[in-house]
Amino acid sequence: MVPVAERIELTAVRRKKEQGRWRRARFLDLHTLAFALTDNSYSLAGAIEAFKSKPDKMAHDPTGLVTEDEIFYARNDVLATLGLLNALKQEYEQHPITLPPDRAYSAASIGKAYLRDMGIAEPMQKFKDIPPKIHGIAMAAYYGGRAESHGRRWPMPVAPVDLTSEYPSVDALLGVWDTLTAARLSIEDATDDVQALLSSINLDSLFLPDSWKQFNFYARIEPDGDILPVRSVYDEKSGTCNIGLNALHWKQPMWVAGPDLIASMLLSNRVPNIQQAFRVVPHGKQRGLKPIKLRGAISVDHRKEDFFTRVIEYRKQNKADDRLQHFLKILANSTSYGTYLELNPVKVDPRKRPTITVYSGERIFERPAPDTIEQPGSFYFPLLGALITAGGRLLLAMIERCVRDAGGTYLCCDTDALTIVASKTGGPVQMPDGAPPVKALSRSEVETILNRFDSLSPYNRDLVPHLLRLTDENYDKDGDQQQLFGFSIAAKRLMLKPVQISTTSHHGSIYRR
Repeated sequence: MVPVAERIELTAVRRKKEQGRWRRARFLDLHTLAFALTDNSYSLAGAIEAFKSKPDKMAHDPTGLVTEDEIFYARNDVLATLGLLNALKQEYEQHPITLPPDRAYSAASIGKAYLRDMGIAEPMQKFKDIPPKIHGIAMAAYYGGRAESHGRRWPMPVAPVDLTSEYPSVDALLGVWDTLTAARLSIEDATDDVQALLSSINLDSLFLPDSWKQFNFYARIEPDGDILPVRSVYDEKSGTCNIGLNALHWKQPMWVAGPDLIASMLLSNRVPNIQQAFRVVPHGKQRGLKPIKLRGAISVDHRKEDFFTRVIEYRKQNKADDRLQHFLKILANSTSYGTYLELNPVKVDPRKRPTITVYSGERIFERPAPDTIEQPGSFYFPLLGALITAGGRLLLAMIERCVRDAGGTYLCCDTDALTIVASKTGGPVQMPDGAPPVKALSRSEVETILNRFDSLSPYNRDLVPHLLRLTDENYDKDGDQQQLFGFSIAAKRLMLKPVQISTTSHHGSIYRR
């Protein structure tokens, strides 16, 4: 969340009475700037420590009185703030961007500034001939990351795995940089082509990087058992609308992003019937593109490199520079997904409530504006954003399918990670209430799955060895793989604990010691 402090402003300041002109003041909030540079929300003392500025903030217990001690503390606080200002200024000037520091609200602000200073035009302006209906279709097909608890309230031996920089990796596989830097885009009918693609594709072909360039499409289907993300109320008590992955039967057509349809095929073994499909096709290169140096240290040239791939590789090359590698991480995350779906709430004056046109899939209608409308960000472009998150869910479905094909299962998943039920040697895991045991994969079976994803990696293998890897929790302080047990109660609510286990067989089951 972006701090609210950047909203500081004066109502109006008269510049010169005789000119009769008004000018708003500019405020530089150090809390906001530190957040933009690091993606961390610091206190004054925390920011001073992080940026190693001087003097330190004094420890102080306010008395509410005007005393020499209170005045000394207040003066020191001003000096500490000034020291932090100079440290932040020095850090900000490392970035060769034209964005004024008082307009740097978040890491995304800085990321977008880099894109602008590379000469990349804002997509909605550059591709303004794309009809609003097409963007409405993309927004109707948009869902965030997939998160679920697959095995609740029962401890199981596990090996959590996750994807290296999921969204930058998806961007590279889908060719998002080619789209972002294109001179123009066309929306081309692909109904027959997509139906043929879905009829011929299989798990093996998904591990060929070139096949992913065909997934930049949207298709309209009538779901009949297809496993798709669905927004619905799953808990009647809460009444809250959530997203779940379901076998969906619905007699109403719906638009689905290409990677989500392919993921559905992996999980349901069902080829959907395509009513209509279109593909997003980039053409040429936009004029005026130019290289830039990231944080003044690392050059990226759009003519030779995929931006997202190189940012991740440079991060791995510069692990010794904590500030640089952390910046590259937040730069990759902020420019690889969120900027294309940025919507900012704006209050509507109830006395001047406008009529708005809504584009949602097949539906186009007008209605009075609600109390708050969402203003698109400068790089808002849902045609890309919805495909990127769908690509992430496809990678997760591929991991799930590989685990399933090996006879295993998983405890839970979250966006870029799957917690596989696994132990050193594998074997059956006893389940509660008389349910049949499930199979824990062995470490060697898990390693086979991890290695399979190497063929999809868009990165230099010397810098980024694996696209899919065991998470750090799998290793003890000496770097040896340890046995973890996981306990999940709901999506995103997982506890992991290293536990010694005994493989002594009792009806073929694995037990905790």
